[in-house]
Amino acid sequence: MYFNFFCNFSTGQVSFRTLGDNFQVNDFQVKNINPKTRKFVIEVKDKDCGARNSKYLQLSPASPFQALNLCYGQKQSRNGNEVEFVWNSPLEPPCTSAIDCKDWPNSSCNATSGGKGWCHCNANYQWNGTTIACTQESRERREGNQAIQMYDMERSVKSFLDSSEFKEGDKKGIDVPVFNLESILEATNYFSDENKLGQGGFGPVYKGKFPGEQEIAIKRLSTHSGQGLEEFKNEVVLIAKLQHRNLVRLLGYCIKGDETILLYEYMPNKSLDTFVFDQTLCLSLDWEKRFGIILGIARGLLYLHQDSRLRIIHRDLKTSNILLDEEMNPKISDFGLARIVKGKETEANTKRIVGTYGYMSPEYALDGLFSVKSDVFSFGVIVLEIVSGKRNTGFYQSKEALNLLGYAWRLWNEEKALDLMDRTLVESCNRGEVLKCINVGFLCVQEDPSDRPNMSNVLSMLTSEVATPLPNPKEPAFVAKKWISSGPSSSFDKPETSSSNNELTVSTELGR
Repeated sequence: MYFNFFCNFSTGQVSFRTLGDNFQVNDFQVKNINPKTRKFVIEVKDKDCGARNSKYLQLSPASPFQALNLCYGQKQSRNGNEVEFVWNSPLEPPCTSAIDCKDWPNSSCNATSGGKGWCHCNANYQWNGTTIACTQESRERREGNQAIQMYDMERSVKSFLDSSEFKEGDKKGIDVPVFNLESILEATNYFSDENKLGQGGFGPVYKGKFPGEQEIAIKRLSTHSGQGLEEFKNEVVLIAKLQHRNLVRLLGYCIKGDETILLYEYMPNKSLDTFVFDQTLCLSLDWEKRFGIILGIARGLLYLHQDSRLRIIHRDLKTSNILLDEEMNPKISDFGLARIVKGKETEANTKRIVGTYGYMSPEYALDGLFSVKSDVFSFGVIVLEIVSGKRNTGFYQSKEALNLLGYAWRLWNEEKALDLMDRTLVESCNRGEVLKCINVGFLCVQEDPSDRPNMSNVLSMLTSEVATPLPNPKEPAFVAKKWISSGPSSSFDKPETSSSNNELTVSTELGR
Protein backbone atom coordinates (compact mmCIF):
# COMPACT_ATOMS: atom_id res chain seq x y z
CA MET A 1 0.00 0.00 0.00
CA TYR A 2 2.76 2.44 0.95
CA PHE A 3 4.34 2.16 -2.50
CA ASN A 4 1.58 4.49 -3.71
CA PHE A 5 3.07 7.34 -1.68
CA PHE A 6 6.26 9.18 -2.55
CA CYS A 7 8.07 11.60 -0.25
CA ASN A 8 10.28 14.39 -1.62
CA PHE A 9 12.75 14.87 1.23
CA SER A 10 14.07 18.14 -0.19
CA THR A 11 10.66 19.82 -0.16
CA GLY A 12 8.94 17.71 2.49
CA GLN A 13 6.04 17.17 0.11
CA VAL A 14 4.15 13.84 0.01
CA SER A 15 2.65 12.69 -3.30
CA PHE A 16 0.10 10.01 -4.17
CA ARG A 17 1.18 8.01 -7.22
CA THR A 18 -0.99 6.11 -9.70
CA LEU A 19 -0.37 4.42 -13.05
CA GLY A 20 -2.38 5.75 -15.99
CA ASP A 21 -2.64 4.65 -19.60
CA ASN A 22 0.49 2.97 -21.01
CA PHE A 23 1.85 2.79 -17.44
CA GLN A 24 2.23 6.57 -17.27
CA VAL A 25 3.07 7.67 -13.72
CA ASN A 26 0.75 10.30 -12.25
CA ASP A 27 1.75 12.12 -9.05
CA PHE A 28 -0.77 14.11 -7.00
CA GLN A 29 0.06 16.42 -4.13
CA VAL A 30 -1.31 15.15 -0.81
CA LYS A 31 -3.03 18.02 1.00
CA ASN A 32 -3.69 16.24 4.30
CA ILE A 33 -3.81 12.76 5.86
CA ASN A 34 -5.94 11.59 8.80
CA PRO A 35 -4.64 8.20 10.07
CA LYS A 36 -7.53 7.81 12.55
CA THR A 37 -10.20 7.95 9.86
CA ARG A 38 -7.89 6.40 7.20
CA LYS A 39 -8.61 9.31 4.85
CA PHE A 40 -6.47 11.66 2.78
CA VAL A 41 -7.05 14.45 0.28
CA ILE A 42 -5.15 14.98 -2.97
CA GLU A 43 -5.08 17.84 -5.43
CA VAL A 44 -6.13 16.94 -8.97
CA LYS A 45 -5.53 19.23 -11.93
CA ASP A 46 -7.78 17.21 -14.23
CA LYS A 47 -10.52 19.56 -15.41
CA ASP A 48 -12.89 16.57 -15.46
CA CYS A 49 -12.11 15.33 -11.94
CA GLY A 50 -15.82 15.19 -11.16
CA ALA A 51 -16.30 12.35 -13.65
CA ARG A 52 -15.69 8.77 -12.62
CA ASN A 53 -14.08 8.08 -15.97
CA SER A 54 -11.28 10.54 -15.23
CA LYS A 55 -8.18 8.87 -16.69
CA TYR A 56 -6.20 9.86 -13.61
CA LEU A 57 -8.51 8.27 -11.05
CA GLN A 58 -8.97 4.77 -12.46
CA LEU A 59 -7.62 2.54 -9.69
CA SER A 60 -7.45 -1.24 -9.75
CA PRO A 61 -10.39 -3.04 -8.08
CA ALA A 62 -7.77 -4.71 -5.86
CA SER A 63 -6.44 -1.32 -4.73
CA PRO A 64 -6.98 -0.51 -1.03
CA PHE A 65 -7.89 3.06 -2.01
CA GLN A 66 -11.36 4.35 -2.83
CA ALA A 67 -12.39 7.86 -3.87
CA LEU A 68 -14.99 9.03 -1.35
CA ASN A 69 -15.86 12.35 -2.91
CA LEU A 70 -14.85 13.40 -6.37
CA CYS A 71 -14.10 17.13 -6.45
CA TYR A 72 -14.08 17.04 -2.65
CA GLY A 73 -16.86 19.21 -1.30
CA GLN A 74 -17.03 20.83 -4.74
CA LYS A 75 -14.08 23.00 -3.61
CA GLN A 76 -11.68 24.62 -5.98
CA SER A 77 -8.12 25.18 -4.82
CA ARG A 78 -5.87 27.67 -6.53
CA ASN A 79 -4.28 25.01 -8.73
CA GLY A 80 -7.05 22.48 -9.16
CA ASN A 81 -9.71 20.35 -7.51
CA GLU A 82 -9.46 18.28 -4.34
CA VAL A 83 -10.43 14.61 -4.11
CA GLU A 84 -10.88 12.73 -0.83
CA PHE A 85 -9.80 9.08 -0.54
CA VAL A 86 -10.20 6.40 2.11
CA TRP A 87 -7.93 3.37 2.41
CA ASN A 88 -8.58 -0.11 3.72
CA SER A 89 -6.09 -1.54 6.17
CA PRO A 90 -3.87 -4.19 4.53
CA LEU A 91 -4.92 -7.76 5.23
CA GLU A 92 -2.62 -10.66 6.06
CA PRO A 93 -0.09 -11.51 3.31
CA PRO A 94 -0.83 -14.49 1.02
CA CYS A 95 1.17 -17.70 1.25
CA THR A 96 1.49 -21.16 -0.25
CA SER A 97 3.84 -22.61 2.39
CA ALA A 98 5.32 -21.82 5.80
CA ILE A 99 8.41 -20.21 4.25
CA ASP A 100 6.25 -17.41 2.83
CA CYS A 101 5.39 -16.32 6.37
CA LYS A 102 8.97 -16.12 7.68
CA ASP A 103 8.95 -12.33 7.35
CA TRP A 104 5.77 -12.12 9.41
CA PRO A 105 6.68 -13.22 12.98
CA ASN A 106 4.02 -14.95 15.09
CA SER A 107 2.05 -16.11 12.05
CA SER A 108 1.46 -19.45 10.31
CA CYS A 109 0.45 -20.31 6.75
CA ASN A 110 -3.02 -21.87 6.55
CA ALA A 111 -2.75 -22.99 2.94
CA THR A 112 -4.01 -26.45 2.06
CA SER A 113 -1.74 -28.80 0.12
CA GLY A 114 -1.02 -27.28 -3.27
CA GLY A 115 -3.36 -24.37 -2.61
CA LYS A 116 -3.22 -20.77 -1.51
CA GLY A 117 -3.73 -19.32 1.94
CA TRP A 118 -2.76 -16.46 4.21
CA CYS A 119 -0.32 -15.89 7.05
CA HIS A 120 -2.79 -16.02 9.94
CA CYS A 121 -1.65 -14.71 13.30
CA ASN A 122 -0.99 -17.31 15.97
CA ALA A 123 -3.04 -17.68 19.14
CA ASN A 124 -3.10 -14.54 21.36
CA TYR A 125 -1.88 -12.39 18.45
CA GLN A 126 -3.95 -10.17 16.18
CA TRP A 127 -3.27 -8.70 12.76
CA ASN A 128 -2.56 -4.97 12.98
CA GLY A 129 -3.24 -3.26 9.66
CA THR A 130 -1.41 -0.14 10.82
CA THR A 131 1.89 -1.75 11.78
CA ILE A 132 1.37 -4.57 9.24
CA ALA A 133 2.35 -7.21 11.77
CA CYS A 134 0.91 -9.72 14.24
CA THR A 135 0.92 -7.83 17.52
CA GLN A 136 0.18 -8.66 21.12
CA GLU A 137 -0.93 -6.24 23.83
CA SER A 138 -1.21 -6.83 27.53
CA ARG A 139 -4.58 -8.35 28.33
CA GLU A 140 -5.66 -5.39 30.49
CA ARG A 141 -4.69 -2.78 27.89
CA ARG A 142 -6.19 -4.77 25.03
CA GLU A 143 -9.51 -5.28 26.80
CA GLY A 144 -9.59 -1.64 27.91
CA ASN A 145 -8.94 -0.31 24.42
CA GLN A 146 -11.41 -2.71 22.86
CA ALA A 147 -14.10 -1.72 25.37
CA ILE A 148 -13.65 2.01 24.66
CA GLN A 149 -13.54 1.53 20.88
CA MET A 150 -16.51 -0.83 20.95
CA TYR A 151 -18.61 1.57 23.00
CA ASP A 152 -17.86 4.58 20.80
CA MET A 153 -18.56 2.66 17.59
CA GLU A 154 -21.70 0.99 18.89
CA ARG A 155 -23.06 4.34 20.01
CA SER A 156 -22.42 6.09 16.69
CA VAL A 157 -23.61 3.20 14.52
CA LYS A 158 -26.71 2.47 16.57
CA SER A 159 -27.60 6.15 16.57
CA PHE A 160 -27.49 6.15 12.79
CA LEU A 161 -29.36 2.87 12.38
CA ASP A 162 -32.09 4.00 14.78
CA SER A 163 -32.69 7.23 12.87
CA SER A 164 -36.03 7.27 11.08
CA GLU A 165 -34.81 8.90 7.89
CA PHE A 166 -31.99 8.53 5.44
CA LYS A 167 -31.68 11.01 2.62
CA GLU A 168 -29.58 11.60 -0.43
CA GLY A 169 -27.30 14.06 1.34
CA ASP A 170 -26.75 11.99 4.51
CA LYS A 171 -23.12 10.85 4.61
CA LYS A 172 -22.23 10.99 8.29
CA GLY A 173 -21.20 7.59 9.59
CA ILE A 174 -20.77 6.12 6.10
CA ASP A 175 -17.26 5.11 5.08
CA VAL A 176 -17.84 4.19 1.44
CA PRO A 177 -18.03 6.33 -1.70
CA VAL A 178 -21.18 7.80 -3.20
CA PHE A 179 -21.74 6.82 -6.85
CA ASN A 180 -23.75 9.02 -9.15
CA LEU A 181 -26.83 7.45 -10.74
CA GLU A 182 -25.75 8.33 -14.29
CA SER A 183 -22.58 6.23 -14.03
CA ILE A 184 -24.58 3.29 -12.64
CA LEU A 185 -27.14 3.49 -15.43
CA GLU A 186 -24.36 3.52 -18.01
CA ALA A 187 -22.53 0.61 -16.35
CA THR A 188 -25.67 -1.58 -16.28
CA ASN A 189 -26.96 -0.54 -19.69
CA TYR A 190 -29.88 1.10 -17.88
CA PHE A 191 -30.61 -1.98 -15.77
CA SER A 192 -31.08 -4.19 -18.81
CA ASP A 193 -32.19 -7.81 -18.45
CA GLU A 194 -28.89 -8.89 -20.05
CA ASN A 195 -27.06 -7.43 -17.05
CA LYS A 196 -29.37 -8.94 -14.44
CA LEU A 197 -27.65 -11.47 -12.15
CA GLY A 198 -30.59 -12.46 -9.99
CA GLN A 199 -33.34 -11.41 -7.61
CA GLY A 200 -33.17 -11.19 -3.83
CA GLY A 201 -35.33 -9.97 -0.97
CA PHE A 202 -33.77 -6.52 -1.35
CA GLY A 203 -34.50 -6.37 -5.07
CA PRO A 204 -32.79 -7.24 -8.37
CA VAL A 205 -29.00 -7.53 -8.64
CA TYR A 206 -27.18 -6.39 -11.79
CA LYS A 207 -23.67 -6.65 -13.15
CA GLY A 208 -22.13 -3.31 -13.99
CA LYS A 209 -18.96 -2.57 -15.93
CA PHE A 210 -17.26 0.67 -14.98
CA PRO A 211 -14.26 2.47 -16.52
CA GLY A 212 -11.06 0.44 -16.39
CA GLU A 213 -13.07 -2.78 -16.95
CA GLN A 214 -14.01 -2.81 -13.26
CA GLU A 215 -16.95 -5.18 -12.71
CA ILE A 216 -19.28 -4.44 -9.82
CA ALA A 217 -22.43 -6.13 -8.49
CA ILE A 218 -25.26 -3.61 -8.10
CA LYS A 219 -28.24 -4.16 -5.77
CA ARG A 220 -31.25 -2.03 -6.61
CA LEU A 221 -33.85 -1.65 -3.87
CA SER A 222 -37.27 -2.57 -5.21
CA THR A 223 -40.10 -0.21 -4.28
CA HIS A 224 -42.17 -3.32 -3.56
CA SER A 225 -39.45 -4.98 -1.47
CA GLY A 226 -40.32 -6.52 1.87
CA GLN A 227 -36.97 -5.20 2.99
CA GLY A 228 -36.53 -1.46 3.08
CA LEU A 229 -34.79 1.47 4.70
CA GLU A 230 -33.72 -0.44 7.80
CA GLU A 231 -32.07 -3.20 5.80
CA PHE A 232 -30.42 -0.69 3.46
CA LYS A 233 -28.93 1.24 6.37
CA ASN A 234 -27.67 -2.01 7.88
CA GLU A 235 -25.85 -2.85 4.69
CA VAL A 236 -24.35 0.55 3.97
CA VAL A 237 -23.18 1.15 7.55
CA LEU A 238 -22.25 -2.27 8.90
CA ILE A 239 -20.43 -3.76 5.91
CA ALA A 240 -18.44 -0.56 5.43
CA LYS A 241 -16.97 -1.03 8.90
CA LEU A 242 -16.14 -4.70 8.40
CA GLN A 243 -12.92 -5.83 6.73
CA HIS A 244 -12.25 -9.51 6.30
CA ARG A 245 -11.33 -11.62 3.32
CA ASN A 246 -14.37 -13.86 3.94
CA LEU A 247 -16.90 -11.00 3.94
CA VAL A 248 -18.14 -9.39 0.75
CA ARG A 249 -16.75 -5.89 0.24
CA LEU A 250 -19.11 -2.93 -0.12
CA LEU A 251 -17.75 -0.50 -2.70
CA GLY A 252 -20.33 2.28 -2.52
CA TYR A 253 -23.96 3.36 -2.59
CA CYS A 254 -26.31 5.72 -4.37
CA ILE A 255 -29.49 7.48 -3.29
CA LYS A 256 -31.15 9.58 -5.95
CA GLY A 257 -34.87 10.32 -5.94
CA ASP A 258 -36.65 6.97 -5.63
CA GLU A 259 -33.49 4.99 -6.39
CA THR A 260 -31.67 3.29 -3.51
CA ILE A 261 -28.65 1.30 -4.67
CA LEU A 262 -25.73 -0.65 -3.13
CA LEU A 263 -22.55 -1.58 -5.01
CA TYR A 264 -20.39 -4.59 -4.12
CA GLU A 265 -17.31 -6.34 -5.41
CA TYR A 266 -18.40 -8.68 -8.20
CA MET A 267 -18.21 -12.41 -7.45
CA PRO A 268 -17.79 -14.25 -10.79
CA ASN A 269 -18.80 -17.64 -9.37
CA LYS A 270 -22.02 -16.29 -7.86
CA SER A 271 -23.31 -18.06 -4.74
CA LEU A 272 -22.46 -21.35 -3.04
CA ASP A 273 -25.90 -22.87 -3.65
CA THR A 274 -25.35 -22.47 -7.40
CA PHE A 275 -22.58 -25.09 -7.20
CA VAL A 276 -23.44 -27.34 -4.26
CA PHE A 277 -26.99 -28.13 -5.35
CA ASP A 278 -26.40 -28.41 -9.10
CA GLN A 279 -25.76 -31.94 -10.39
CA THR A 280 -23.26 -30.69 -12.97
CA LEU A 281 -21.55 -27.73 -11.30
CA CYS A 282 -21.05 -29.70 -8.07
CA LEU A 283 -18.46 -31.79 -9.92
CA SER A 284 -16.10 -28.80 -9.84
CA LEU A 285 -16.22 -28.81 -6.03
CA ASP A 286 -13.94 -31.60 -4.88
CA TRP A 287 -13.50 -32.23 -1.18
CA GLU A 288 -10.48 -29.94 -0.78
CA LYS A 289 -12.48 -27.02 -2.19
CA ARG A 290 -15.53 -27.81 -0.04
CA PHE A 291 -13.45 -28.10 3.12
CA GLY A 292 -11.75 -24.79 2.27
CA ILE A 293 -15.16 -23.16 1.82
CA ILE A 294 -16.33 -24.49 5.20
CA LEU A 295 -13.21 -23.08 6.89
CA GLY A 296 -13.62 -19.73 5.13
CA ILE A 297 -17.24 -19.36 6.25
CA ALA A 298 -16.18 -20.27 9.81
CA ARG A 299 -13.45 -17.62 9.80
CA GLY A 300 -15.80 -14.95 8.47
CA LEU A 301 -18.40 -15.79 11.11
CA LEU A 302 -15.80 -15.78 13.88
CA TYR A 303 -14.77 -12.29 12.76
CA LEU A 304 -18.38 -11.08 12.97
CA HIS A 305 -18.98 -12.59 16.41
CA GLN A 306 -15.69 -11.89 18.09
CA ASP A 307 -12.86 -10.26 16.14
CA SER A 308 -14.45 -7.28 14.37
CA ARG A 309 -14.85 -3.78 15.76
CA LEU A 310 -18.55 -4.54 16.16
CA ARG A 311 -20.12 -7.71 17.57
CA ILE A 312 -22.57 -8.71 14.87
CA ILE A 313 -25.18 -11.45 14.51
CA HIS A 314 -25.94 -12.12 10.84
CA ARG A 315 -29.41 -13.72 11.32
CA ASP A 316 -29.79 -14.95 7.73
CA LEU A 317 -26.79 -17.16 7.02
CA LYS A 318 -27.49 -19.62 4.19
CA THR A 319 -25.80 -21.03 1.10
CA SER A 320 -27.30 -18.41 -1.21
CA ASN A 321 -25.72 -15.69 0.96
CA ILE A 322 -22.25 -17.20 0.59
CA LEU A 323 -20.63 -15.77 -2.53
CA LEU A 324 -17.60 -17.29 -4.29
CA ASP A 325 -14.77 -15.35 -5.89
CA GLU A 326 -12.79 -16.47 -8.92
CA GLU A 327 -10.68 -18.81 -6.74
CA MET A 328 -13.77 -20.23 -5.00
CA ASN A 329 -13.02 -18.42 -1.73
CA PRO A 330 -16.26 -17.89 0.23
CA LYS A 331 -17.50 -14.44 1.25
CA ILE A 332 -20.47 -13.92 3.55
CA SER A 333 -22.94 -11.41 2.11
CA ASP A 334 -26.38 -9.85 2.69
CA PHE A 335 -26.24 -8.06 6.03
CA GLY A 336 -29.68 -6.50 5.72
CA LEU A 337 -31.00 -8.44 8.72
CA ALA A 338 -27.82 -8.27 10.80
CA ARG A 339 -27.88 -6.86 14.33
CA ILE A 340 -25.25 -5.38 16.62
CA VAL A 341 -25.13 -6.62 20.21
CA LYS A 342 -23.57 -4.45 22.90
CA GLY A 343 -20.27 -5.08 24.63
CA LYS A 344 -20.05 -8.63 25.94
CA GLU A 345 -23.71 -9.41 25.22
CA THR A 346 -24.23 -12.35 22.90
CA GLU A 347 -28.01 -12.44 22.50
CA ALA A 348 -31.14 -10.32 22.06
CA ASN A 349 -34.79 -10.83 21.16
CA THR A 350 -37.23 -9.41 18.64
CA LYS A 351 -40.93 -9.32 17.89
CA ARG A 352 -40.25 -9.41 14.15
CA ILE A 353 -38.75 -12.74 13.16
CA VAL A 354 -37.20 -12.78 9.70
CA GLY A 355 -35.05 -15.43 8.11
CA THR A 356 -34.99 -18.46 5.86
CA TYR A 357 -36.80 -21.71 6.58
CA GLY A 358 -34.39 -24.56 7.22
CA TYR A 359 -31.59 -22.35 8.55
CA MET A 360 -33.27 -20.72 11.57
CA SER A 361 -32.54 -22.02 15.06
CA PRO A 362 -35.55 -23.21 17.10
CA GLU A 363 -35.22 -20.52 19.79
CA TYR A 364 -35.27 -17.82 17.11
CA ALA A 365 -38.03 -19.32 14.95
CA LEU A 366 -40.33 -20.04 17.90
CA ASP A 367 -39.46 -17.44 20.54
CA GLY A 368 -37.72 -14.61 18.71
CA LEU A 369 -34.47 -15.06 20.66
CA PHE A 370 -31.40 -14.61 18.48
CA SER A 371 -27.76 -14.85 19.45
CA VAL A 372 -24.36 -15.81 18.11
CA LYS A 373 -25.54 -19.38 18.68
CA SER A 374 -28.34 -18.76 16.14
CA ASP A 375 -25.67 -18.12 13.51
CA VAL A 376 -23.84 -21.23 14.71
CA PHE A 377 -27.00 -23.26 14.05
CA SER A 378 -27.21 -21.88 10.51
CA PHE A 379 -23.55 -22.68 9.98
CA GLY A 380 -24.15 -26.29 11.05
CA VAL A 381 -26.93 -26.66 8.49
CA ILE A 382 -24.65 -25.23 5.78
CA VAL A 383 -21.86 -27.67 6.69
CA LEU A 384 -24.17 -30.67 6.35
CA GLU A 385 -25.50 -29.31 3.05
CA ILE A 386 -21.97 -28.86 1.68
CA VAL A 387 -21.03 -32.41 2.70
CA SER A 388 -24.20 -34.00 1.31
CA GLY A 389 -24.89 -31.78 -1.69
CA LYS A 390 -28.55 -31.62 -0.62
CA ARG A 391 -30.71 -28.84 0.79
CA ASN A 392 -32.08 -29.22 4.29
CA THR A 393 -35.49 -28.05 3.08
CA GLY A 394 -35.48 -29.76 -0.30
CA PHE A 395 -34.44 -33.20 0.95
CA TYR A 396 -37.37 -35.25 2.21
CA GLN A 397 -37.81 -38.89 3.21
CA SER A 398 -41.58 -39.34 3.00
CA LYS A 399 -41.46 -42.80 4.57
CA GLU A 400 -40.19 -41.45 7.89
CA ALA A 401 -41.02 -37.72 7.46
CA LEU A 402 -37.35 -36.81 7.76
CA ASN A 403 -35.62 -33.68 6.54
CA LEU A 404 -31.86 -33.63 5.84
CA LEU A 405 -31.02 -33.23 9.54
CA GLY A 406 -33.18 -36.20 10.42
CA TYR A 407 -31.78 -38.35 7.64
CA ALA A 408 -28.20 -37.47 8.57
CA TRP A 409 -28.90 -38.22 12.22
CA ARG A 410 -30.31 -41.65 11.35
CA LEU A 411 -27.15 -42.48 9.38
CA TRP A 412 -25.01 -41.24 12.26
CA ASN A 413 -26.78 -43.54 14.74
CA GLU A 414 -26.42 -46.46 12.31
CA GLU A 415 -22.67 -45.67 12.08
CA LYS A 416 -23.10 -44.98 8.35
CA ALA A 417 -22.24 -41.28 8.50
CA LEU A 418 -20.12 -41.44 5.33
CA ASP A 419 -23.24 -42.46 3.39
CA LEU A 420 -24.36 -38.84 3.83
CA MET A 421 -21.47 -37.64 1.67
CA ASP A 422 -22.13 -36.45 -1.87
CA ARG A 423 -21.30 -39.39 -4.15
CA THR A 424 -19.19 -37.10 -6.34
CA LEU A 425 -16.69 -36.82 -3.45
CA VAL A 426 -15.88 -40.51 -3.12
CA GLU A 427 -12.54 -40.29 -4.94
CA SER A 428 -11.37 -36.89 -3.63
CA CYS A 429 -12.53 -36.98 -0.03
CA ASN A 430 -10.46 -37.15 3.14
CA ARG A 431 -12.68 -39.43 5.20
CA GLY A 432 -11.35 -38.13 8.49
CA GLU A 433 -12.17 -34.56 7.53
CA VAL A 434 -15.62 -35.54 6.24
CA LEU A 435 -16.49 -37.28 9.51
CA LYS A 436 -15.10 -34.35 11.47
CA CYS A 437 -17.30 -31.92 9.52
CA ILE A 438 -20.40 -34.07 10.04
CA ASN A 439 -19.67 -34.29 13.77
CA VAL A 440 -19.12 -30.53 14.06
CA GLY A 441 -22.23 -29.90 11.95
CA PHE A 442 -24.34 -31.91 14.42
CA LEU A 443 -22.83 -30.06 17.40
CA CYS A 444 -23.83 -26.77 15.76
CA VAL A 445 -27.50 -27.76 15.25
CA GLN A 446 -28.22 -28.87 18.81
CA GLU A 447 -31.65 -28.01 20.19
CA ASP A 448 -30.27 -26.20 23.24
CA PRO A 449 -28.09 -23.18 22.31
CA SER A 450 -25.84 -23.86 25.30
CA ASP A 451 -24.93 -27.23 23.75
CA ARG A 452 -23.66 -25.56 20.59
CA PRO A 453 -20.00 -24.52 20.36
CA ASN A 454 -18.99 -20.93 19.63
CA MET A 455 -17.24 -20.22 16.33
CA SER A 456 -13.83 -20.09 17.98
CA ASN A 457 -14.29 -23.68 19.17
CA VAL A 458 -15.74 -24.69 15.81
CA LEU A 459 -12.68 -23.43 13.96
CA SER A 460 -10.39 -25.06 16.49
CA MET A 461 -12.11 -28.44 16.04
CA LEU A 462 -12.05 -28.20 12.25
CA THR A 463 -8.37 -27.22 11.96
CA SER A 464 -6.88 -29.30 14.76
CA GLU A 465 -4.40 -31.89 13.55
CA VAL A 466 -4.38 -33.63 16.93
CA ALA A 467 -6.46 -36.82 16.98
CA THR A 468 -8.60 -35.72 19.92
CA PRO A 469 -12.11 -37.22 20.03
CA LEU A 470 -14.82 -34.62 19.42
CA PRO A 471 -17.82 -34.34 21.76
CA ASN A 472 -20.68 -36.69 20.96
CA PRO A 473 -23.70 -34.76 19.66
CA LYS A 474 -27.23 -35.16 20.94
CA GLU A 475 -30.21 -35.44 18.63
CA PRO A 476 -30.34 -32.21 16.58
CA ALA A 477 -33.24 -29.78 16.45
CA PHE A 478 -35.95 -30.15 13.80
CA VAL A 479 -35.11 -33.78 13.07
CA ALA A 480 -38.64 -34.20 11.75
CA LYS A 481 -40.58 -31.58 9.79
CA LYS A 482 -43.25 -30.93 12.37
CA TRP A 483 -42.65 -27.38 13.53
CA ILE A 484 -43.90 -25.34 10.57
CA SER A 485 -45.40 -25.75 7.16
CA SER A 486 -43.05 -25.57 4.19
CA GLY A 487 -45.72 -24.60 1.67
CA PRO A 488 -45.29 -22.02 -1.06
CA SER A 489 -46.12 -19.03 1.11
CA SER A 490 -43.17 -16.98 2.32
CA SER A 491 -44.94 -15.51 5.34
CA PHE A 492 -46.20 -17.45 8.33
CA ASP A 493 -47.84 -16.67 11.66
CA LYS A 494 -46.35 -18.33 14.69
CA PRO A 495 -48.16 -21.34 16.19
CA GLU A 496 -51.02 -20.40 18.50
CA THR A 497 -49.43 -22.44 21.28
CA SER A 498 -46.72 -19.83 21.58
CA SER A 499 -47.25 -17.08 24.14
CA SER A 500 -45.42 -14.52 22.02
CA ASN A 501 -47.01 -12.20 19.48
CA ASN A 502 -43.94 -12.25 17.31
CA GLU A 503 -44.30 -11.82 13.58
CA LEU A 504 -42.59 -14.54 11.56
CA THR A 505 -41.46 -13.84 8.01
CA VAL A 506 -39.77 -16.79 6.38
CA SER A 507 -38.37 -17.21 2.90
CA THR A 508 -38.13 -20.67 1.39
CA GLU A 509 -35.55 -22.14 -0.95
CA LEU A 510 -36.25 -25.02 -3.29
CA GLY A 511 -34.06 -28.09 -3.39
CA ARG A 512 -32.74 -29.91 -6.40
